[in-house]
Amino acid sequence: MYFYANCKATILFKAWKSSSCQEMFGSCIIVILLAICYEGLRHVRNGIDHWIKAGNRQFFRKRIAETVETHEEVRLIQPTRLGYFLMLIVMTFNAWLLLSICIGGGVGFLSFNFKKYLELADKSVDSSHDDENITSNDHH
Repeated sequence: MYFYANCKATILFKAWKSSSCQEMFGSCIIVILLAICYEGLRHVRNGIDHWIKAGNRQFFRKRIAETVETHEEVRLIQPTRLGYFLMLIVMTFNAWLLLSICIGGGVGFLSFNFKKYLELADKSVDSSHDDENITSNDHH
């Protein structure tokens, strides 16, 4: 099997076909948005898991059962379902669709983890300034 870069492809369903490069471009935009949504759902799921582990379980026990069921579905089922759809899109072996998933995944990952990377960058800059101060004090 090999990847091909053709504008004609059937994507997930018979009804979702691209027969021209404009349709493939539109499909790629949709796939990018799906990959961004996948990363967003993963980010929300990880945030809720972290929040629960931090000791906020009582909050969920006070909620009604329907809310908890909805929470569990969003937390567990939705990202998995969307991940399988993205996997099936990759299995079309269309290079444009694969590239779209990579772009969407990267944009989504960086968008939802931007604050974390800024904090890491600040720590890195602070530690490099501390190293410079120690080095300059050693020479005096």
